[in-house]
Amino acid sequence: MIDLALSPKSKSAYSAIKAALDEVKQHPLPTPMYLRLTPVGLDDKDKYPYDRPDLWHKIQYLPDQIKDISFYQPNDNSSYEKTLAENWKKLKQYQRSSELAKLKRK
Repeated sequence: MIDLALSPKSKSAYSAIKAALDEVKQHPLPTPMYLRLTPVGLDDKDKYPYDRPDLWHKIQYLPDQIKDISFYQPNDNSSYEKTLAENWKKLKQYQRSSELAKLKRK
């Protein structure tokens, strides 16, 4: 809470959340099975790897139909948001996968 209260303000996060909400309101999609709280009928190898932070940045979190939509458009109005934008660009370079069993084997 303190970090949010003291961080520089920007509309980029608000705009990203609004764009994402607008998309799912217009085109509702189911949450991928491995992201559901209690995925029923999923093998352990296909479940979200809570114990593997080394894989988290390689997991596809959006449904296939919208995985390539970019909702966040960073501003460069502060050094804080520039740092966030740099991290976002680094994360975008990773090939993401919804095949968790394959990711776990690597």
